[in-house]
This record gives sequence, C-alpha cells and structure tokens, in this order.
Amino acid sequence: MRALGVLAMAALLAGCAEARRPAVPEPAAELSDGRVVTPLSAILDLAVADATAPETARDNRPVEAAHAAARLEWLSGETRAGYRLANLPSSHRFALQRAVDESRAALAISPDATPEQVVQALLAASRALQANDAAAVQQAMTSPVFLRVRPDALARLRQPGPRPGAALALPALREELERQQGFAGRGLGGPVGAEPVGVLNWMGLAGPPL
Repeated sequence: MRALGVLAMAALLAGCAEARRPAVPEPAAELSDGRVVTPLSAILDLAVADATAPETARDNRPVEAAHAAARLEWLSGETRAGYRLANLPSSHRFALQRAVDESRAALAISPDATPEQVVQALLAASRALQANDAAAVQQAMTSPVFLRVRPDALARLRQPGPRPGAALALPALREELERQQGFAGRGLGGPVGAEPVGVLNWMGLAGPPL
C-alpha cells in the first residue's frame, strides 16, 4: 500500500509540474501557410520545400525569402528546453544551427538576435513588402536585427542565394521526425498520423502537442 501511495504521489507531482510549465507560443500563421492545427509538420514541410527549391526560385521574391528564413529560425528555436523539438538528437541540432548561421550571414542578420526577434523582424518586413508600403518597409528594415552592411538586408532578401546547409539539414530533420513518428506508431504515441494527445505527441518526442 505504501508503494502505491508513493507512486500516486509521484504521478501527482509530475502532473503538477506539467501544469505549471508555460505554454509554448504558437507560430505566426504565415509560417505554416495557415495550417494551424499541426504547425510543426506544416512549417517543416514548407521549410524543406524552401530549402530544396532551385537556387534562383526566390530571386526578386523577398517575401518568400523572408518566410523561408523565418521558418528556419522558428525551427531552431523549437529545439530549446520545453519546446516541440527539445529532444532532437544533437547531430540534427548541430546541422540546424549551422543552417541558421548560414542564413543569418547571407541575409545580414545579427548573430546575437534570438529566434523570436529574427522571426518578428522578417515577418514585419514581409508584411510591409506584401502591402507595397515603402514607409513600412523602411521602418521594418531599421530593426536592430538587421546589420548595417552593404549590400543591405533588403537587397539580400531580393537575391538570397543558395542555402546548402538548409538543403541538407531540413530534409534530414524531417526524416528523423518521420522515423520517430513510426516508432510512436508501434505503441508509444498512438497510430502513425494520429493527432497528438498530451505529452507523447505524434513524433514520440516529449513536449507539448504540435
């Protein structure tokens, strides 16, 4: 009986800790192209498409280039403790961080900015560009996230160039998550493709629902 009481208390404490954990912020709708039910899988699919598109696919398309960079930043932020990709293997974390570093260097983005700051700045710029609002574009590009260099960040968004790091890291990341999804489907996280329930989500990773 005492052992059962200890187990019950442990389960209660674990539940309390889970309840106290801050909710993971939901991503902006632009990142998932409006697919808000399963944002991680939607954003990852779009990020893979971004990274594996022909090198010139985003030339003179700064809105698309900004969204591609923002998706990469968002994914990197999700590897932090308590976020959706907190248990990602270290090799994938390293590859994803290298892709982020590559993107920031190419787009004149501060290496010291947080993923949230970069996503916010890129989305502000993309929204201003979509609205064809020159004043708003100018204001968005004055964010301290963007370095004062030549060519400037806006010019670099118009000609973003290749992203070999992302082209390697993102498909590999998706394969890893699909592998873990299959593992979850064999008994740990429900059937493959099922919606996440509680802490064990469709990838079998500890963390909040996707």
